[in-house]
Amino acid sequence: MNKVIDELRENKKFVVSIFIAIVLMAGISYAWYTLVINKDTTLNLRGKTGLDIELVEPADPITVSTAIPMADQDGLATTAYQFKVVSNDSENIAYQLYLDDVELESGEHKIPDSNIKYSLTKNGGNENPALLTTTHKTVNNETVRELDDTIINGKITTAVENVYTLKLWIDSEATTAISGYKFKAKLRLEATQTENSAAAPINPHIKAVYEYDQNGSGTGAAYTGCLGGEEAGCVDIKSTVTANTTYSLGDIVKYEVKDGTELYFNVIKDNGSTLTLQQRENTVANTAWYEAAEADGSNGPTTILAALEDATSSWTNVNTMNYSIGDDTKTLGYSMCDSPTSCTRSRYTLTKTSKVRMITAQELAPLGCNAKSDKSCKKFVYNYLKNATSYGGTFKTDANSNYWTMSIAYPSTNYAWYVIDWGRLNSNFAVNDSNCGGRAVVEINK
Repeated sequence: MNKVIDELRENKKFVVSIFIAIVLMAGISYAWYTLVINKDTTLNLRGKTGLDIELVEPADPITVSTAIPMADQDGLATTAYQFKVVSNDSENIAYQLYLDDVELESGEHKIPDSNIKYSLTKNGGNENPALLTTTHKTVNNETVRELDDTIINGKITTAVENVYTLKLWIDSEATTAISGYKFKAKLRLEATQTENSAAAPINPHIKAVYEYDQNGSGTGAAYTGCLGGEEAGCVDIKSTVTANTTYSLGDIVKYEVKDGTELYFNVIKDNGSTLTLQQRENTVANTAWYEAAEADGSNGPTTILAALEDATSSWTNVNTMNYSIGDDTKTLGYSMCDSPTSCTRSRYTLTKTSKVRMITAQELAPLGCNAKSDKSCKKFVYNYLKNATSYGGTFKTDANSNYWTMSIAYPSTNYAWYVIDWGRLNSNFAVNDSNCGGRAVVEINK
């Protein structure tokens, strides 16, 4: 995790590795590669009684041969590598998954991460192909590849099992310049066992908590899930929540942004001791990404951010964030790219200290959003837009049909990504303010 919850005490830390080898061999006019995974590895980590974390390989080895650089749809059709992490413990387990380099032999050359695509899903989630460079994170002044960052809440009565599916392939943009190059890596899991504080107090400005339900399928008086925070029938579970509770994507938090003003937000990320939330409705309306007087959007979303910051300037109960947009794509990123070239054309750099920002296209990917399929986003992402109910949403508004993201779109800095009420991402000329608003993204303490 980015931070260790103050109320938790670290007990043990375990590290385990499985080797993955991807070898790109010289070809005549194009590159071939072979992926081989050894089957003879089942790893169990045991701390005190009850702790049981398993990293389990598939029953048979996986071999993918005679493959060439390929488009995403072909890469997603390749043979998958599966493994699982299981906890039977009554304590919290925090773990991270990393993909580490394995040293090459003398004279061998490494395939750049910018030529490798990957897809990692957890428990059958959506496949979102991305360049391996998007996993980069700086730890102790070194760049590592972080695939996942998870807390398994210790208040369980049955085992928790996270099943992962990993696919790796050579990006279609790769050329024969890397023929004969190799990529070797090992999968590493770091797990930390922590003890729960008996009653870690909740942030007093959290006024209600509701479990998000994508399809509204729950029934009965005891049902806690709901699609919207204020609707009748939703059961507030705040009394069961502590600062140690792990929230799920979409969970609804009724939060007092300033004394006497309570608004609804959805959870975008649980960071351990803090939550990243997006306001359920647009905070501002009919606002351009940047002003027409500017040459292009190379300075970022100057107009919409200024309007958002002005509209939320009185929010005294949210944290101040220091965030950057630019080369550190693991932190926030700047665009959704079909290729490294389009990313290069679409860059802008922005560093800010502020209480609010907007969501990025990268943050929307785990929420199912893509730029190709209507209704690909989870419903809470595009609810409270003008035509949301026509595309599977549950609530609508008479205001804007869209809201901007922080992310610039390719092929130029004149376009930016926004969420449309069709339930997906779309791009538009960034000075167009006819039907786009902005939603506040904030951080709060748990």
